[in-house]
Amino acid sequence: MDAADVRVFGIAGRQLALITTAQALALGMTPRQINGRVNAGLLVRVHRGVYRVAATPPTSEQCLLAACLAAGPAAAASHRSAAILWGLRGVSRFRPELSVAGDSKPLLRGVVVHRSPLVAADIGWRGPIPVTRPARTLLDLAGVAPRLVEGALDDAVVRGLTTLGAVGRMLDRTGGNGRTGTSLLRELVAARSAGQAPTESPLEDRLVDLLRRQGLPEPVRQHEVTVPDGGVVRLDLAYPHVKVGIEADGRVWHSGRADFTRDRQRANRLAHAGWTLLRYGWADLQRAGAVGDEVAGLLARKAG
Repeated sequence: MDAADVRVFGIAGRQLALITTAQALALGMTPRQINGRVNAGLLVRVHRGVYRVAATPPTSEQCLLAACLAAGPAAAASHRSAAILWGLRGVSRFRPELSVAGDSKPLLRGVVVHRSPLVAADIGWRGPIPVTRPARTLLDLAGVAPRLVEGALDDAVVRGLTTLGAVGRMLDRTGGNGRTGTSLLRELVAARSAGQAPTESPLEDRLVDLLRRQGLPEPVRQHEVTVPDGGVVRLDLAYPHVKVGIEADGRVWHSGRADFTRDRQRANRLAHAGWTLLRYGWADLQRAGAVGDEVAGLLARKAG
């Protein structure tokens, strides 16, 4: 291994074991030497002009960075890939997805490329990977996966990744009238700015969606009830006018005997305050019609 190899592998070590042709040439390698490292099995071609150090196994983050490097300096991870990098709730693994500013839209095998205007305020970093900031990520996500954006917005705000104000300013700057997802994201921000609290788990997101699809009224989220002993009980979802509460009963949140006892005591305290509590878990999502009928029937009885 000569000095050029040392410099090349040093750069690769800082960018997920990747190196570009331009970087290798700038560090003193010749095209012939690069091809020699490929033929010797030291480097593996990922995209045109982008190579992976063969001793390092590929990862999803590495594949995403390789796509950004291949697309050029105007590219950044975006949409679902950006949501995954930020860890936004409800977004699962997806093939590399990125946005490229300008007129070019490179064709990269296995990669979804969007041509989209990006400004400096839109771009952040997750390690060595350029990525759209959370506010911009939410707008892009609203355009390609509208059913995921509400939970992702709530998650981003609760975790402090962005604020409603930052999302609103981004929409004023970027969200044109004809841009897909703009209206949806504006509505979600407006609802929360008017006092609607965010959901706090994927199951809550799914239950809200279920209630909507069954034609039921929008519940209040994170509603606080003062009970007769002077304490306060917070409900995931609630219809305060008829004292009906709904809890998202996911296994991850309620898994032991202590949790069971605490939940029972909590339900008793609510009952003493005149509230009726319904509990639904992941399995209940498979019987949406029955859940809708149960909630609708209880609302009608309590209202009557």
